Amino acid sequence: MEHSPTQSRENTTLEYSFIRELQASQTLVSVFLRNGLQLKGVITDIDKDTLSLNNNGQIQLIYKHVISTICPKVTTHSG
Repeated sequence: MEHSPTQSRENTTLEYSFIRELQASQTLVSVFLRNGLQLKGVITDIDKDTLSLNNNGQIQLIYKHVISTICPKVTTHSG
């Protein structure tokens, strides 16, 4: 199935918005790579092809094409 240019722009916008929000809020995330490896940290920067992740001062540059899933850490409030 071919994607139209509009669909491609919408997907990029959704991806960009999602990752930028996680970056702005400094949310702890788990990044799952296509090979099954899990990386954790805070997203510090993003561009067209990569994102950088900070885990306790260790910066990792990750190419987007190897990312499978990005999961924000969900905090629960007990009342």
